[in-house]
Amino acid sequence: MIADCPLCLTRAMLTIGKPCPACGGMVTREILEAFDGLAAVTVDEGTAVPGCCFLCDAPRTRTLKIRVDPESGNFKVEDAQSRSEEITFATKSILAFVLGVLRMVTFGFHTALTLYDPQKDPGIRVYVPCCDKCSGRVHVGRVNGADRSVTILAGAVFSRRIAEAGKAPGGA
Repeated sequence: MIADCPLCLTRAMLTIGKPCPACGGMVTREILEAFDGLAAVTVDEGTAVPGCCFLCDAPRTRTLKIRVDPESGNFKVEDAQSRSEEITFATKSILAFVLGVLRMVTFGFHTALTLYDPQKDPGIRVYVPCCDKCSGRVHVGRVNGADRSVTILAGAVFSRRIAEAGKAPGGA
């Protein structure tokens, strides 16, 4: 059967008792049954955060941030209100610019550009609504740097809401 692998969230030809062709993980009946009713949902940086939990459709009590490092591709899931990113990208950019100007004055124009890079990617930031019960249950399958999106395992209702939010006004 062609379906989203519950292990890597890649659409593939799955056979029970054989490894997924995409990730190599063993696909068992138990795994498929555990993920029944769930779907792979791609959320990008511009996706509006619905008012319901991504997994159980309960009212949203918090928002999770999935932060992807641009260099390593590793991701971290944290509360959106978290202060773990103490110096924001904007602050780092301003500091790098000021240091670049100081370097330019001190050492010459050609060295100023080595510190300040306005094109540097701060990484992907995707926000996912959840309730208190589901906050630790985010399953990230894929990260797509080109589309600046993350694919997560979510409930079917959330999948429909994301699809409806992505449609243009007027149903097109």
